[in-house]
Amino acid sequence: MTASAKQGTLGKMAMKIKVMKETGEQLNTSEAFIRAVLKSIIGSACALLWLVCLFNNKEQNLHDMAAKTLVISAE
Repeated sequence: MTASAKQGTLGKMAMKIKVMKETGEQLNTSEAFIRAVLKSIIGSACALLWLVCLFNNKEQNLHDMAAKTLVISAE
């Protein structure tokens, strides 16, 4: 669903946020898949890694940095 026109899952749509590339473009299917796999691996490695977004300017987590994506407001 991240690669769809809505640019996010049902939860992201409910929170009015979306995922996009750092360049402002929509993710394609392979990029969304890579982001999801990285998110799963990082989340499984250590729960504290989810706090990385609190300590960088773009508020990106490790999977977003690796996939070069941003989570932004959809409004």
